[in-house]
Amino acid sequence: MHGVKRNHAPKTLEQRRKTLAKIEKFKALSELLLRQKKEKVYTQDALDLTAVMLQRLSDFTCIWNYRREILLHMIHCADDKASAEKLHTQRELALTEKCISRDNPKSYSTWQHRKWLVQRGHVDLAKELDLCKKFLRLDERNFHCWNYRRFIVAAANIDAEAEFAFTTEKMEENFSNFSSLHYRATLLSGVVKQRVEVSGSSAKEVSSSLLKDEVQWIQNAIFTEPDDQSSWLYLRWLLLWARTAVDAAALRQTVQELIDCCNMLLEDEADCKWALLTLYELLGNEVLGPQSNQQTRLQCLKKLKEVDPVHEIFYTTKLADQAS
Repeated sequence: MHGVKRNHAPKTLEQRRKTLAKIEKFKALSELLLRQKKEKVYTQDALDLTAVMLQRLSDFTCIWNYRREILLHMIHCADDKASAEKLHTQRELALTEKCISRDNPKSYSTWQHRKWLVQRGHVDLAKELDLCKKFLRLDERNFHCWNYRRFIVAAANIDAEAEFAFTTEKMEENFSNFSSLHYRATLLSGVVKQRVEVSGSSAKEVSSSLLKDEVQWIQNAIFTEPDDQSSWLYLRWLLLWARTAVDAAALRQTVQELIDCCNMLLEDEADCKWALLTLYELLGNEVLGPQSNQQTRLQCLKKLKEVDPVHEIFYTTKLADQAS
């Protein structure tokens, strides 16, 4: 997970021996399972062995595939197929949760197996959302969990407004939650649609109101931590959405407000890269009409070359474009 340091200390001779012994056991079990898969051995013993392997290496996709083959065979052969499926589903949910919790929270194969279970039914979707909350508390940037949450939200027909509130909750916990901000940006159009249905107002009116609220909200984050790129990137997404969501007058007012915001911030944080870069982009926004801010934009680029030398070539190229 993010922020967890790996231990790179050299292993002792005894530790290496133990590691080699584990590798030999792993190879033997792997060869056995692959052979059984080829021979279509669909027994309880085979199912148990796949569980042992997957708790050691949850990214072993072929073994997950084999496990699904065994499960489908067992369900097909059961006298009470519905009861058998429910029983196996609960066991599979427990196994995947254990693999995610203990072994690898970012295992593609494990999350995919859990999706497969949901698609077959007999899964409590409310509990799945609770599981997502649990794992996002452990690692708020686990994109596998965010993707799975979106999958569950679609399956449960949860509306955009409810998910928008969830992203607000996550942002109140941590302004720097990039994943939550990205998800929030994808929900804007859905939120507008719902609010239009509830209020009876026009989409432009609702969008303008939402834009105003979001800009005020994100400005608080920017002034709290001006060097955090997450808030600035959300601001970009917000303006991209607003280009078609609100009328020109509302967009022009918002852009001017943000220009004032950047200038105010730069009075205290003159070397803030993100404020300089955002100001440069805002001053070039087409909604402001014919270019009348060329000199200020050039000054932004020159300052950016000083405070952000890693991207000096980018700014030099932009300066050349401005001069031509």
